[in-house]
Amino acid sequence: NAYLGRRGSSGASLDAGLLNLKENGTTKVQLDPAGDTYFNGGNVGIGEASPAVPLHISKDTSSGENIALLLDNNDTTAGSEIGMLFRSRVGTTNTDFQISGIADGANDMDLTFASDGGTERMRISSGGRVGINTTVLSADGLVIGTNNSNCEFDMVHTSGKRFRINNLATGVLQFENKTDGYTLMSVDASGNFNAINGIRINGTEVISGGRNLSNIGSISCGAITSSGNMLVTANSSSNHSFEVKRASDGAQALRINATGEVV
Repeated sequence: NAYLGRRGSSGASLDAGLLNLKENGTTKVQLDPAGDTYFNGGNVGIGEASPAVPLHISKDTSSGENIALLLDNNDTTAGSEIGMLFRSRVGTTNTDFQISGIADGANDMDLTFASDGGTERMRISSGGRVGINTTVLSADGLVIGTNNSNCEFDMVHTSGKRFRINNLATGVLQFENKTDGYTLMSVDASGNFNAINGIRINGTEVISGGRNLSNIGSISCGAITSSGNMLVTANSSSNHSFEVKRASDGAQALRINATGEVV
């Protein structure tokens, strides 16, 4: 059944039209210019005769940007937003996620992603910068912030292997093997490098665990000839020279002194 009439019998309601479409006495479609308009009788198609979901928009073309939905905020103030809200109900509480465009200026809009409560989690700037858990996009790429004591970035392979780069609140940059549960190496705020579990070249440990490169002394660089290894040494007793020696007998092959001379 269809009902077309006034919203009421007196006053302003006499000039307010109302359209109801009913099935077995239940309103399925209501068009009300002074109140709520709704469709609850099935799926709605725009450009689509057989809608598959509650709102199905089709625009079939192979050219142009093919924009099928426009969300518009005509306010001219910088910082004005337009967005979409995704909501799911858990028990008696709604949980939300929001995607918004925020106008920074003329032809300049950032795309933001906010979790429940409006807390921003990710931002993509109009210039292509990406920020996660930060609104300060200070680098020409990816910036990762944190709401916790550490800032962590995990790399997980489909095999299950997981490595982590961790920026600690103490200013230490840490590289961790999360698969096996240990820290590989770290760099402190002063730039000191710590090989916690040693450094290996061609399977041979050349720096033992726990050594700092600022006072490591020498580094064995693996097999150079069939007769033995070469040794690269920082020699403080020789006026801070840089030396290359044969590891087999200690014979000096090359030395660069503090003034840059090769001797």
